[in-house]
Amino acid sequence: MLHFSFGAPFALNIICTIPALAVSISSQLAPIYPWTQPMLAMSPAQSGVLNVTTETGVTILVAGLAFIIGGWSHFIKRDL
Repeated sequence: MLHFSFGAPFALNIICTIPALAVSISSQLAPIYPWTQPMLAMSPAQSGVLNVTTETGVTILVAGLAFIIGGWSHFIKRDL
C-alpha cells in the first residue's frame, strides 16, 4: 500500500492557482481557463444571480459532475 504526503497535491494546487489569479483579469482568457471558473461563478453579478454565461455554467456543471463521478467510482473500487 502506497502512502503519499500532501506535498504533491499542495504543489499542484499552488501551480494552478497562481496563473489563475493572473489570467482572471483578462476578459478573453478568464472564461476558458478552468481554474478561474469557480471564481467567475462566485463574482457578484450586476443583474441576476450568477455572473456567468451559459457556456461557463455548463462547463462548471460538466466538470463538477465528472469529478464527482470519477471520485465516487474511485472510492467504490478502492480496497479499504
